[in-house]
Amino acid sequence: MPGGGLGYPLATPGVRVKLGNDSDPLNVLVAVFNGNPAGQCDQDPQICNRYGTNFPLQNPPLVMQEVQYRYNQGKDDKALAGSIKVGAFQSFRNFNHLRYDALACRSASPLAALAPC
Repeated sequence: MPGGGLGYPLATPGVRVKLGNDSDPLNVLVAVFNGNPAGQCDQDPQICNRYGTNFPLQNPPLVMQEVQYRYNQGKDDKALAGSIKVGAFQSFRNFNHLRYDALACRSASPLAALAPC
């Protein structure tokens, strides 16, 4: 992820929406974050976004989704309570190819550093 992603210590503001109540067995959560918290930065991302408050609207977002299903949550249920959660995220930014470098050479090859492709 650009700038190390949104994990600590470089966080970014975002918006989260939850569809459903805590008493409902099925909930859907969607969150939208800044896809590049440090912006176009050639330095350490923590220097470029020192306080973690940059939220430029022109950057492609990072969207996270989660679906939660809870079962046996009632006080009269005899079986063990449980929950199933499935989540995903998608960045709408264009990334470099992970298999090939900028010169169309295989970047994962152990011989890539020794000889031109």
